[in-house]
Amino acid sequence: MKRMSVDHPVALYMQQRINEYYESSHPEISVLLDERCIVLHLKNFIGPRMESIVEQQDDPDVFRTLRELMMEYTLQNFTRDMKEQFGIQIKDIYYDWEERDFSGMVVGLLEGDAFAETVETFPHQYEVHERTNEITYSVQRVPDRVYSFWMDDHLLIVVRDGLLIKLEKELLRQGEQELLRKAKRVLERKEFLYHSQIPEILGREIEAIYLDWQFDHDRSVLVYQFK
Repeated sequence: MKRMSVDHPVALYMQQRINEYYESSHPEISVLLDERCIVLHLKNFIGPRMESIVEQQDDPDVFRTLRELMMEYTLQNFTRDMKEQFGIQIKDIYYDWEERDFSGMVVGLLEGDAFAETVETFPHQYEVHERTNEITYSVQRVPDRVYSFWMDDHLLIVVRDGLLIKLEKELLRQGEQELLRKAKRVLERKEFLYHSQIPEILGREIEAIYLDWQFDHDRSVLVYQFK
C-alpha cells in the first residue's frame, strides 16, 4: 500500500482530466493503491463556474443527479486508461459524494477480487461485520458475505456481496436502476451514518461515509472516513 505524491502519474492523470472538465486550478487528489483496490479522494475539483451552477440547484434530487452525471463524465474512460497507461486492471468502479462539500471518493476494486483472498484482521472486525449485517438487514437482507480492510489509518473499506432482494431485482429488470440507487443511498446512508455504531466500536470519530453499488455483480462498497 502506498500513498501517492501529487506528481505520481495517476494523480497527474486525474488532475489533467479535472482541469479539462471543471476549470479547477487547484484540485487536491489523494490516491491509495495496493493489490486489492485503488482509492481516489478528490477535493476542490469543481471550478467556480460549475460550483455556482451546482449551488443553484435547490432540489436535492436535482443536486444529486447533476453530481452523478459529473462523476460519470469524469470516470467514463477511467478503467480503460488505468489499464492502458498504468497497467492497473480494475473490475468495478464505485463512487460517491460528500453532501457538505464538493469532495468525492472513488474506489476501484481490482481484477481477481484480491480483497476477498487476502485475509486481514483488525481489532473489532467481527463487531464491524455484525453491525454491517444488522444495518443491511434492516433495509433489505443480510449480505451473503462481508469483507473489510483498512487502506490507511483513516479509511476503512467495507465490501458487501449478495444484497438484492426479489423486489429490487425486478426493479432492475424493468430498467429502474437509478431509482433503486437513489432510494438505497438515502436509506442506507442514513442508517450507516447515524445508527451503525461502527465509529463507537472502533473508538474513532467519523468524518464522512461514501456508499455505492454495482448491481450487475450484486456488490456494494462502503467507505468510512475517520478523522
